[in-house]
Amino acid sequence: MVNFLLAAFVIISANHAIFAQKGYILPQLGHAGTITQVTASNNGNFIFTSSEDNTIIVWDSQTLDQFNILGGHTVLLKSFLLTSQESFLISKSEDNSFLVWNYLTGEEITSGEIPGGAKTNIFLTRSDNTLLFVNSNSDLISLDYLEDSSPLQLGNLSFPDFQAIDFEKTTERFAVADKNGEIFLVNAANLEKGIKLSQSSRNNYTKLIFSPNGTYLAGITENSVINVWNLETNSIIFSTSSGYHVPPQVTFSNDSRHLVYFLSDIKIAGFNLIEKSEVFSHKPKGDITALAISPNNQNLIAAYFDRSIKKFELLSTEPILEYKAIEEKITGIHFSEDNSVLCMLSNENSIHIFSKSEANPHKFLQLWDGGFLGMDVSPSGKFFAFESFDENIKIFSTDDAIEYGVINDQTGTFINTIRFLKDENFLAAKSENHDLKIWNLQSQKVVKTLTGATTSLFEIAQSNDGKKLAAAGADGNVYLWDLKLPPAQQNLRLLINL
Repeated sequence: MVNFLLAAFVIISANHAIFAQKGYILPQLGHAGTITQVTASNNGNFIFTSSEDNTIIVWDSQTLDQFNILGGHTVLLKSFLLTSQESFLISKSEDNSFLVWNYLTGEEITSGEIPGGAKTNIFLTRSDNTLLFVNSNSDLISLDYLEDSSPLQLGNLSFPDFQAIDFEKTTERFAVADKNGEIFLVNAANLEKGIKLSQSSRNNYTKLIFSPNGTYLAGITENSVINVWNLETNSIIFSTSSGYHVPPQVTFSNDSRHLVYFLSDIKIAGFNLIEKSEVFSHKPKGDITALAISPNNQNLIAAYFDRSIKKFELLSTEPILEYKAIEEKITGIHFSEDNSVLCMLSNENSIHIFSKSEANPHKFLQLWDGGFLGMDVSPSGKFFAFESFDENIKIFSTDDAIEYGVINDQTGTFINTIRFLKDENFLAAKSENHDLKIWNLQSQKVVKTLTGATTSLFEIAQSNDGKKLAAAGADGNVYLWDLKLPPAQQNLRLLINL
């Protein structure tokens, strides 16, 4: 699991900037928690996943590259909705807050408080401009989320302590499973209770799902039974059950012709609801936590318990695209002074570079020849440097992650401390005898040696005016050099005992 020990940020690459927001630093490592929902955009260009790590990731559907991270929630993110117009996504959190995002730019459009308790459900109306809330008392409340208006009480569905609910915005009706295990349809306009769905026995339903055209309704029970009704005939046309290891997952094709479902340790399968026949079935390779079908009904997207994502041709058992989540711990975070570049180190010997570069806002560098002892980013963000276990200091360009130069001091020296100076053509680094050496990056030669330290140095800092250089020693002392003194006096130092 990815753990972060420093202040958290959200990296938004869509508009090529770095924003300080609530959330996590998540480089292209995927989710840090179980994926709870998968949805494809209406144009098929993006895949959206939400997770128990409180974030939503926007993926490029053609490559499964990470496009954006929406991380504004501080507690469990329960669900999200996509609008059919604009590039808006609405996320709901367990703390009864909702956020409206422009998922292309990562901009938070607005936010608000959801009226009701933890069981409040949230839906979009046909116009996509209004949110509907149904709280645990079955109160129906509406809110125009783009206007600065107050929630409007519309009435009550008359189902206290209901078990599950869904809303179909084409016909504007609810399906509600009450506490007695019965399912009713309710007209949203007048809140009149309609038909009760037929079933041979009552069940405790945990989830209800309308098909896109409103013709079918799927229900999942607490003991992992899936029932599917044809709402035109009020009859169950499909029923199956699973084990208890992982709850079943269900999705409909966008033309509502097919049901795709996952049964733990048994199978993932497709069922033709019109011909009432199975169209494919195979044993899944791993437990699935969420399912979606692409808008063209050609591809199936599955999220797995290990947080990986796979994209299949609908009838195929082999993925055509796969994203494997990496369990990578961020061990160092470095900003340039102008905040234009952020570099992160991981325990997997990788470096992630986020910048304001229009052409390539995110770069990734994997070190196959050993790890590194430390890192720094130049003040302008033009370079980053790190000390490697092969006893070299390597300098890279942040624009293209291409090596700019290598500084080699002396065999047997592990350089664990470096710092770019205010003039980023120069770099300070600890040497084998605890001196500080100032290197010229262009000539890759030492231009100054600062002596006097008698122990290992673990941190270097330069004063804002550039005149002084300080280093923290393992002996509890801070060593201070005046860089403006004549060369003969540059070994003078001030020792501060901490």
